[in-house]
Amino acid sequence: MFANRDAPSESNSAGIFPLFNEYIIFLPDYIGYGESKNILHPYFIYEPCTTPVIDMIIAGKKYLDDNHIPYDHDKLFLTGHSEGGYVTVAVQKELEQNPVEGLKVTASAPSAGPYDVGLIGNLILRDNIYPSPAYLILIFSVYNEIYWQRPLTDFFQPYYAYSAMGLLSGNYNEDEINQRLTTNLSLLLDTTFIAHYRDDGEKELKEAFILNSVYNWAPKTPTRLYHGTIDNLVPFEISQKTYESFISNGSDTSVVKLVPIPGIGHEYLPAYKLIHKWFETFK
Repeated sequence: MFANRDAPSESNSAGIFPLFNEYIIFLPDYIGYGESKNILHPYFIYEPCTTPVIDMIIAGKKYLDDNHIPYDHDKLFLTGHSEGGYVTVAVQKELEQNPVEGLKVTASAPSAGPYDVGLIGNLILRDNIYPSPAYLILIFSVYNEIYWQRPLTDFFQPYYAYSAMGLLSGNYNEDEINQRLTTNLSLLLDTTFIAHYRDDGEKELKEAFILNSVYNWAPKTPTRLYHGTIDNLVPFEISQKTYESFISNGSDTSVVKLVPIPGIGHEYLPAYKLIHKWFETFK
């Protein structure tokens, strides 16, 4: 999301609800939306992306208990698409490695997430065209604000550096931001920055990407990584490498699986249909 109006607490539309209409759904605002809309959303920063989800599940279950709403206390499913896929794995990792009473995950189904933030950076910047430059404006601005506070002209061409914060004000959605940018990375990004990133430079940025990545561990919860094979925003290679990392770190192939969705790009609905079908097997 980019626009405040699209946050769960602000929006009247939720495309997955009809699919999961027999489930109780906790759909938290991320930091930077809703009540915290004056904060720049910490895009792909592990801790502030993870904590709000866990907090909302705890608060949601308390609400259900306090209001005597029946539900299966032993079942907890996690799913999310794109950034939500990243957050799904981050929350799963946090709950597996730092258990919270009453929050044992039954099954986790992330979709098309950039789990390896460094690899997604490499894959995007190896080419000269990226179809949704709004994401690049967001990630470089966020990492810079949290870690360094360098001039934005270190990352972007001057025109886009000076307009970046306005574009990320919460007033514009992804399409509206993209209309004000260019998909040509040599025109969007500072040429020295691109050259250094493609070479051995920008080591602190690359280290920050590694620090916030969520691919290098071994899930024990039943997990399926769903990903369209022709995704041009988050390449399928990300899920392939993440799956390989999970297995090499010790996950069982009967527990963790990669689910390619042939001929599908970055759409969420094909994945959610498969995810719903899989979740039903745990009833």
